[in-house]
Amino acid sequence: MGLKFCAPASLFLLLSLPAFAYGWGVDGHAIICQIAQERLSESAAAAVEDLLPNYAKNNLSSLCTWADRVKFRYRWSSPLHYIDTPDGLCTYDYDREHRTGDSVSVQSMMISSNDETKLALDRGL
Repeated sequence: MGLKFCAPASLFLLLSLPAFAYGWGVDGHAIICQIAQERLSESAAAAVEDLLPNYAKNNLSSLCTWADRVKFRYRWSSPLHYIDTPDGLCTYDYDREHRTGDSVSVQSMMISSNDETKLALDRGL
């Protein structure tokens, strides 16, 4: 077989492979956390600084993969790491998400019992 046949056949086979979606990984999480921390208001940044342990050195991105690292050790916490929204919707609607889905119902229970959430909302964070 000549090169004229092999190149198009190889390209066809390559393009027909299924596409895979992978998670963000360590770098993706760290980059997003760094961007988020830089965009915090002054009061929110102060609250985050108060919450971070000393070893983080006020660097939120150093802790962004914690949930991924412990999800197999603390299997019950895995659904708290994400919220599945309906296909085609890229927004989070508190009322919609809190009446559907196992992960959200567990998350709702934990949030509703968490005094820090109310404190953060009261501070306007």
